[in-house]
Amino acid sequence: MKKINNYFLVAALIATSFVFGCKDKDKDEATPASNGSATISGIIKFDFNTANDTVAGGTTFPTAGPATYEALPTGIVLTATINTADLVLNPDPNVNYPNKEYRTTVDATTGAYSFTIDANENPVNVNIKTGQFRHDKTVASGTNFRSSTTTNVIYAEQTVANTTVVNGDVKIIDAQF
Repeated sequence: MKKINNYFLVAALIATSFVFGCKDKDKDEATPASNGSATISGIIKFDFNTANDTVAGGTTFPTAGPATYEALPTGIVLTATINTADLVLNPDPNVNYPNKEYRTTVDATTGAYSFTIDANENPVNVNIKTGQFRHDKTVASGTNFRSSTTTNVIYAEQTVANTTVVNGDVKIIDAQF
């Protein structure tokens, strides 16, 4: 009887090793994509001075006509954020994929910026934002808006764009605030 119990014990151990030791080959595993890149660039400007906004004929007036936009001050950084799940061909829904951030400094003379973002053949969602920053704001005031007032204000974080890219994309996204 003891010999039969030993055979059952050995058979049970072997069966257990097959059940818990083998991978399910039919189950999809998260497969990293063959990553490439995409480029997003553009010009970003703010209307820091409403006293220089003009209407047709050159009359200065802050509430009508096109605004005159100025480049951002030196050192302003834009951040582009993606979720790394977008870089996986078949992401595992049980995995919490981290975000990845890309940073670039805006050219203070022209307002130009450029990012090179990881991308693949699947769409990668990209969110581009400014950070919070402090800058002078000049507002037209007085009779016929002939004078102006300048104050130093804090500009809140602004969303420049929400877009998608795939490998090889070159996108130009300009923004004015």
